[in-house]
Amino acid sequence: REALRQYQLPIVLWLTPPIAGHLAQLAPDFWSWRGGVFEFSQPIAWTLPERPERQEMRGRGFTSDESTANPEDLEQQIADLKAQDAESPLLASLYMELGAAYKATVQYAEAASAYEQALQLRETQLGSEHADTATSLNELALLYQSMGRYGEAESLYARSLAIYEAQLGPDHPSTATSLNNLAGLYRSMGRYGETEPLYARSLEISEAQLGPDHPATATSLNNLAGLYRSMGRYGEAEPLYARSLAIYEAQLGPDHPATATSLNNLALLYESMGRYSEAETLQKRDLAINEVQLGPEHPDTATSLNNLAELYRSMGRYGEAEPLHIRALAILEKSLPPEHPYISTGKANFRYLLQAVIEANQTDQLSEHPLTQALLQELQSS
Repeated sequence: REALRQYQLPIVLWLTPPIAGHLAQLAPDFWSWRGGVFEFSQPIAWTLPERPERQEMRGRGFTSDESTANPEDLEQQIADLKAQDAESPLLASLYMELGAAYKATVQYAEAASAYEQALQLRETQLGSEHADTATSLNELALLYQSMGRYGEAESLYARSLAIYEAQLGPDHPSTATSLNNLAGLYRSMGRYGETEPLYARSLEISEAQLGPDHPATATSLNNLAGLYRSMGRYGEAEPLYARSLAIYEAQLGPDHPATATSLNNLALLYESMGRYSEAETLQKRDLAINEVQLGPEHPDTATSLNNLAELYRSMGRYGEAEPLHIRALAILEKSLPPEHPYISTGKANFRYLLQAVIEANQTDQLSEHPLTQALLQELQSS
């Protein structure tokens, strides 16, 4: 801290929330390191579309709200900081991280309260038109969207976008991100006519400001392709997905989790087009990347297992789909809170498989696994 004071020019330290939290634990006076020494800001979230879209089991989104922090620890840090300086400008950042931590554990009411506190502080301390205020608006809107509170989310997204356009300019990358997120909401609401121009403008800004081969440009391509797939415009979606995948492979590597997500999305398109063999190749590669990079017990690995199982269901390969669903559910129940929507979605997809097996009179393809037999008996007796 003291050594940094000797520098005559500003130094930027980019800290992830877990590192910042660890630093706070190591240095009791961490939150007093201000007065020109440190300045904290929160990045705006940039989302890829939900993966996959069947039964709304959502996957990786590349947002800034993915947090590994413990909510109780953050609550204590906030209490300690309030005792030292109730007007600290760092409180808003802590509330933002608290909101992210609660959101990660599907405690949406607590997350909303934390994000609302952060927004109120930033409006009071920075003003209603500050870029950081726009970021708080965006994060709260993302949460409201997850909660199905679309009307409230829309007004926050619109206000966030207006601030970015006014403060940073209509062609700034943060403006592109804000356009992307509002478009994602409209897509969730089925308002495709309003979605397409926003995604197109976001893509145009990213290509011009960041370059045609930037990962953010790949995200914009992916999102627009996802919209086209939802609209059944498969011929327009395929080249966008392919270009997005090529950028991720070149810029992030063939085994990066973002590349895996891109593979998944292209596979879903191929499945929609009935190109099952190509879809299977991509889904298997997606699963292999997640197992290595994220681990065999990661929720995203479960999502990959679910998607491959659903593809096999579409192909009538029920015996291969069953163990994938069982493994996916075991991972989700072990790694997520009991009320997490992924778990109920995973069970719903497994029931769809078993129902298909019953209708095809192929129950002999199924194993004697307790979960399979319990669900099978439930379906047969209903």
